[in-house]
Amino acid sequence: MVADGGIYALLGPYAIANLQKECRLQASMVVEPAVPRFIALAMSPHGELTLACRTVMQLTREIARSRNLSSEFQQGVSAAFVRPI
Repeated sequence: MVADGGIYALLGPYAIANLQKECRLQASMVVEPAVPRFIALAMSPHGELTLACRTVMQLTREIARSRNLSSEFQQGVSAAFVRPI
């Protein structure tokens, strides 16, 4: 829809990079207001967690604790307005 024109979207860095490579969209960094991004890790309540699930959970917690996420949100590095070119 964005590529067809007339609207804007907020996308993450990987989506932006792929679309810019294809020269379909133009991106600009959102400076203000800050736009927080959230992640969700969902698992089935049935059965035990696999080693892979436990590892991803642990790594996610470690990354979240080790980074100063609030300063990144203030800088707006996690989202960008995208429009067709």
